[in-house]
Amino acid sequence: HSDAIQCLAFSPVTSLLLSCAMGDFGLWSADEKNVQKQRITGRCSSCAWSRDGSIFAIGTHDGFVHIKKSGNFVSLSALYWHSKRQSDEYVAKIERPGGEPVWALRFCAPRPQDDGSRRFYDNE
Repeated sequence: HSDAIQCLAFSPVTSLLLSCAMGDFGLWSADEKNVQKQRITGRCSSCAWSRDGSIFAIGTHDGFVHIKKSGNFVSLSALYWHSKRQSDEYVAKIERPGGEPVWALRFCAPRPQDDGSRRFYDNE
């Protein structure tokens, strides 16, 4: 990275390290001694891996959560955080008032009654 690293997260199942800087992220492989980097819109502020290591999420200062596949960086979703749900019209659009940063991310284990939906919580 040419800018300061904002967050790091180790894959729970492989030797990959996810590093996020101001405008890009990288997957570092200790086994292969290489890095795969990609630009990202917005300044990274948080990152996390799914429990099975197949996907990772990056939160940005402008309120977005980018969800990507670990093998090829295919973007699965880009959600915009919204702490006050005004309607059910935008299922994949979540916006945070004033574009506030997403400071922390965490994947949770699915529960037996999990219906496949994604839940977001505002700790404020």
